Amino acid sequence: METAECLPPIRPFFCGLNGEHRHKRRLNRNKDVAFLQHFSVHQSDRQKKRRQSRRLKRAKQVARVVETRSSEALTVGWGVTVTTLVVCNLVTIAAHYYQVLHPDAELIPMLGKLLLVASAALGLGSLLLLPFLYRVRRVPPPRGVAVFGVCVAAAPILGLLVKMMG
Repeated sequence: METAECLPPIRPFFCGLNGEHRHKRRLNRNKDVAFLQHFSVHQSDRQKKRRQSRRLKRAKQVARVVETRSSEALTVGWGVTVTTLVVCNLVTIAAHYYQVLHPDAELIPMLGKLLLVASAALGLGSLLLLPFLYRVRRVPPPRGVAVFGVCVAAAPILGLLVKMMG
């Protein structure tokens, strides 16, 4: 083996014969220093630009509004009522179609009527929570979510009124 190539990660102690590894390391260091000196001006410009852009981003960011625990609890409660209403409405619709397909069934239509009454009561509660939610929160809920919640809450109430009328 006449000449061994320098492979620092694999063979850190023996990279050549008669001190060749030291000479190669000096050359590599000199190349690295020259490279860094050449690009050091550009790096500092890049770093300055990055710092400036970060400062601008921080200035543009809207300060986070901290909500109180009670407003967060009210928001979670309203969200749970809306989610429960969606499930109750879907099961009520499924029970209605099951009754149409199977007119001799007795328990499923009764479950549908029970869920309609329960979802109407829950919808009324959800509609009553919404004004308090707007009053207590510093940042109101998104308009689309609120409109969806109102529609989901009003549907079983209207359905119950239609059943009572007809």
